[in-house]
Amino acid sequence: MTATLVPVPGEPMSLDKVIETYPVLRQSLLAEYDDCALYSYFGLRYEQGWGTHPSGRGTLFHRFAAECLREMQLISEEQLPESITLAVLEDVLKQADIPPAERVRVPLREIPVLRMASVKFAKDNAFTIANLIDVEKILLVPIEYVDDQGQIRERMLRGTPDAIVLDRDRPEDGIIVLDWKDTWALPPERNHEKDAQKNPRWAKKDAAVQNLSYHGYFQQRFYAYLLLKTYPKINYITLREFYARRSKARPATVTRDDLPVIEEEIQNLVREFDRSLCAGKPKKLTITGTADWRPTPGKHCFWCTGYHHCPLDREVLKRYAIKTPEDARENVEALEVLEARRKIRREAGRTWAEENGPVESRSSKGGRAFGLKTTKSGPELTFFTPEGSDMAPRRKASDKDLEDAMKQAIAEKKDGKVSE
Repeated sequence: MTATLVPVPGEPMSLDKVIETYPVLRQSLLAEYDDCALYSYFGLRYEQGWGTHPSGRGTLFHRFAAECLREMQLISEEQLPESITLAVLEDVLKQADIPPAERVRVPLREIPVLRMASVKFAKDNAFTIANLIDVEKILLVPIEYVDDQGQIRERMLRGTPDAIVLDRDRPEDGIIVLDWKDTWALPPERNHEKDAQKNPRWAKKDAAVQNLSYHGYFQQRFYAYLLLKTYPKINYITLREFYARRSKARPATVTRDDLPVIEEEIQNLVREFDRSLCAGKPKKLTITGTADWRPTPGKHCFWCTGYHHCPLDREVLKRYAIKTPEDARENVEALEVLEARRKIRREAGRTWAEENGPVESRSSKGGRAFGLKTTKSGPELTFFTPEGSDMAPRRKASDKDLEDAMKQAIAEKKDGKVSE
């Protein structure tokens, strides 16, 4: 949390005035804008100066984890006993040295959860404290972009990683960014080695995207830009989301080779954000009135404090965010109906497929069909791409065989063996 409130957009202003009014762009604000422009405006208008109990609990856990790392660094230990971690937590809960504007309110019912997470933090984890670079280091890094008049503009980006650690496998040029997560839910974990065997081109992409939380990919790119610019000798940045309640980590890595693309992505995002700020507040909370703060539905709708002011249709929003018990009940009842209909239609499709073969779907791309597909374990009722379809695989040769064949064809043409 911060005691400094960010100005709420008001009347339209020039880009020079925008840069003067908003001299520093925080990672969290740009992440919200990346999700939905209107969501970020609602955040500036409605979310500042207060917080929820879960967010307060998360703030205290982050302060606790930071103090534990500092204590380990002070005494040169890689792990703290449970008694010390609980003592650190008690000091954090007092918020004695915290300015009033940065204090959080956490009810008694949340305290046992914090104690449990603290005990697990002490019991299950050890850190190579000698590799610790910094804790909650404020990173301020400039970025430039060309505005609509062709003028180069410089903006200052701010991020505060929970902890920065040298990668023990690559201490000479690798950094790990620790990001504490105070939740039970774990993102799905993918087997990248298995995926890479299926298609090597997926390996790097999957490693960068999968396994992270909802905002993890954005944090990975943003922190990578800040750190690669701050530490010129570093070539590898790994964001490691650490779920303390389960003592599980979700890592994803980018390299300095990715920096040009990351920089261009952030440049484009900052340019768009500045354009919205120049336009001032939305003219009206209607689809046309929010053109400069365009709404985009998604998972973030669940956290949006301006949800009820959003101009998007209620039924559209309910696909992404359930806000009331009545909506939740309606959603479950609709799922029951859909599952019953799906079961009936699948069985009807099975009957036809067993007698007449698969049925091609005109509504699906790639010539998919529904029917009985032959597999190693026997016939399987599913959608699949039949042989002969435009999207069906025709080549059985390996990439190496294809490459050899092309080289041979080129050589024969050079020798005059192949006519035009």
